[in-house]
Amino acid sequence: MYSESDLEAAVAAGVMTDADALRFRNFMAESRSTTLVDEEHFRLVSGFNDIFVAIASVLLFVALAWLGGDVQPWLGAALVAGAAWGLAEFFTLKRRMAFPSILLLLAFVGGVGATVLTALVGPEGNLGPGDETRISVYVAISGIAGLAAAFAHWRRFRVPITVAAGAAACVAAIV
Repeated sequence: MYSESDLEAAVAAGVMTDADALRFRNFMAESRSTTLVDEEHFRLVSGFNDIFVAIASVLLFVALAWLGGDVQPWLGAALVAGAAWGLAEFFTLKRRMAFPSILLLLAFVGGVGATVLTALVGPEGNLGPGDETRISVYVAISGIAGLAAAFAHWRRFRVPITVAAGAAACVAAIV
């Protein structure tokens, strides 16, 4: 990188003329103002605020899952999903924070899938050997619920990684 003082020193030493230095300055200004076709300006974390929001969200989700799970197993997951959607309304739509948005997406889709799965299994969770077919059906249903949740999240928030979360839910439904 050349500074203005470097260019002035080159002109003073006779390495280039004033016109050459001016043309070089104009060339550099034009090349910096144009963007490349494949260039993306994506910042996952734009500051400590993103990290702080992510940590606070995880702490909130753990507390909600723990407290709700003590009442009913599905309730903890439902509280996580509801809180994730509510937080996404602010941090994704209003603040446009990338890292917390991805975290909130995963918490919402995972929360919906876990809610359905734990509701189907029941509070006792009486599944064991011989229940493989029933377990597979439950996982497929929760995967479909996760896929529907990912679609709803995509329609509302348009977080690009939602497609990957939907694909993971689809795999859970198929496998």
